[in-house]
Amino acid sequence: MAHLAAKIFWYRFCHGDAAVRLRFFGYGISHLPYLLYPYLTVYGGVTNPAMGRALIAAFIAGFILLVPSLVLLLRLFLFNARYVKGELS
Repeated sequence: MAHLAAKIFWYRFCHGDAAVRLRFFGYGISHLPYLLYPYLTVYGGVTNPAMGRALIAAFIAGFILLVPSLVLLLRLFLFNARYVKGELS
């Protein structure tokens, strides 16, 4: 019985979350082209090309730093079977 209750709860949780997301998405779409009515439109909120390139370069640099560090952490701790079993201290 508890298993059935957990399934029902999980189903309602997942689908309820999707419904809320769709409502927010629909609310945003209904106000296009305004992002902040009447002050800011989609076209007025676009960044200039130099700043856009700088943001993309910063994102790529951060990604290049993040991925190897995550791979190292995973190899050291998660994929090291002796460490996971508790044999290494």
